[in-house]
Amino acid sequence: MAGILLSVTPSEKCNNCAISSTGKQTLRTALTHKKVTKAGVSVAAGDLDGNGFAEIITSAGPGGAPQVNVYASRTYGLLSSFLAYAPQFTGGVYVAVGELTGDTFAEIITGAGSGGGSQVNVFNSQSLQLLTSFFAYAQGFEGGVRVGACDFNGDGVDEIITGAGPGGGPHVKVFDFDLTLVDQFFAGDVGFLGGVFVS
Repeated sequence: MAGILLSVTPSEKCNNCAISSTGKQTLRTALTHKKVTKAGVSVAAGDLDGNGFAEIITSAGPGGAPQVNVYASRTYGLLSSFLAYAPQFTGGVYVAVGELTGDTFAEIITGAGSGGGSQVNVFNSQSLQLLTSFFAYAQGFEGGVRVGACDFNGDGVDEIITGAGPGGGPHVKVFDFDLTLVDQFFAGDVGFLGGVFVS
């Protein structure tokens, strides 16, 4: 049975991640980042261990440590947890999952929120080792970076998709795992400075 992942926004009073079926029945609600107050969460899903079931990946919003949690989709138990950036960074983290290397295991992709520049990190989902790190936009840009992944060019592996945060315009970039820039474009009026979300 397919499901829909939902995460609350920073304006809500808690940080619930609800997993709902296609029949709109709530299957599970979890407080994924208990120490974060009114910060919201970013959520993604992907098969990290090759067992045929997608794990649930969450990351804390602004105001908390840059914590990323991985949960089992069938039991909702916490499988792993790590900090995607320096512990003192509290600008929030965006998270995505993509199979970037061709090894059948998806990688965890994170984007720093406001104040973290446009730093994108990619982690091995098994060892949680940092595989690569780069700035998607000019290093002086402090609006943050939203991340996604898909097989953009049909080569059989996913590419890293980035979207500039507020102040950077709707600038979307597509990178191979080796950080080759595959494509880039503006998803709207170049004068719009509200940023852009990608998935």
